Amino acid sequence: MRIYKCTESQPHWYVTDRKPIKCVHCGKKEVRPSMFGMPTAEAARSGKWHIAGCMPDMPEHRTWGCCNCNAAYWKDTPRNRAALGGLVPWQWPDNPYDKPPKIYSVEQCEEIPF
Repeated sequence: MRIYKCTESQPHWYVTDRKPIKCVHCGKKEVRPSMFGMPTAEAARSGKWHIAGCMPDMPEHRTWGCCNCNAAYWKDTPRNRAALGGLVPWQWPDNPYDKPPKIYSVEQCEEIPF
């Protein structure tokens, strides 16, 4: 599994190729799929979701979140890399698994600019 830090200004934002078992930020096994918006009462009590609230993190909502420290994890797809790289939404790839746009390139372990 590969996990990369997104930016130094947000120390708890990461890009990863799959769901982490343990949170990189706090070390607890509290990483869950992230839910955006108002959850149902059943979903809120189940403990199976990271409830992120009503305000999106960025142009692309996080894929997973830590229920303990609120660390954010995005799946490493071209669409998420484009969103984290600051491209406007109409420049995002239609298919999330397409190659990234030619104007955006990122080397592994390099900080993703905002």
